[in-house]
Amino acid sequence: MSLPSKTRYIVYVWLVIFILIISLILLSNSNKVFLQDYIDTENAISSGALDYVTSNSLYPVKENKLKLDLDFLREDNYVYDSAIKDNSCTGFSLVYYDDKNEDYIVNSYINCDKYTTKGYSDYK
Repeated sequence: MSLPSKTRYIVYVWLVIFILIISLILLSNSNKVFLQDYIDTENAISSGALDYVTSNSLYPVKENKLKLDLDFLREDNYVYDSAIKDNSCTGFSLVYYDDKNEDYIVNSYINCDKYTTKGYSDYK
């Protein structure tokens, strides 16, 4: 017993739609895994920059942010090479003390072969 051609057509269309949805879900998950290494790198740079500023008792203000280069943080052992997943990455952190929040604000930017943080070129 065979399905009518119109019903078969509807089943095929829904099957294609289902396969496309599953493919998109799988691709979006792989993109998150891809980006996680770069997010971890940005976090490592931010932590290193914060450690540097607090250990040296620096209080940069919003109008005069302190820019700390990734190479400098590596040389002074505030960021370890093992924290940087992609060796092609260069980057920096901008640090300042926010009086309203009474805490440091750290924004880190990286530029790698396959990824660049949004806003990197604004402070380059």
